[in-house]
Amino acid sequence: MSKFDLQEAILKEHSSKQASLIANWALLSNVNLQKLIEIFMHGDFKTTQRAGYAILKTFDISPKAFEPYLIPLFEYMIGEGSPKHVAVRRNIFRMFEVSAIPKEIEGKLFQVCIDFLENKSETDAIRSSAIIVGFRIAKPFPELCAELKLLVEAELPYAKPSFRARYKRVLKSKNK
Repeated sequence: MSKFDLQEAILKEHSSKQASLIANWALLSNVNLQKLIEIFMHGDFKTTQRAGYAILKTFDISPKAFEPYLIPLFEYMIGEGSPKHVAVRRNIFRMFEVSAIPKEIEGKLFQVCIDFLENKSETDAIRSSAIIVGFRIAKPFPELCAELKLLVEAELPYAKPSFRARYKRVLKSKNK
């Protein structure tokens, strides 16, 4: 059996099949997952983009495997020299839509949600994720929910359908 070359596998092709192959390899051990995360965070533009797809597939299979990496991934996302590729922000942010949010970063993450929502040049995918993550953090705090609601509603007249749909979904789940 030949040794798996992660870099080669990432660059081979950008497909669902290849991302799944890499995801399954990454979940064989913590060392493998760490290697994938390292390439995701520090690869060149193309490698980061392709590794992002594999990260997403890996996360979809086993969100729990990422728990020890959530804080470092978040710090990388917001740190100096942060992500070269939007896939890094998008995929890290997507993790926070469903993962338990570590208490140590709740405040900072909520502020990042606000910043992304206010930044009209940010991608719709990230701004839409910011709605979900922001309301997840704000849920126990009515004053934060109210602040977030005002901000999002101010954006609605100019927002794309994906943004409006996410907001409607959050409101619907909030009213259950």
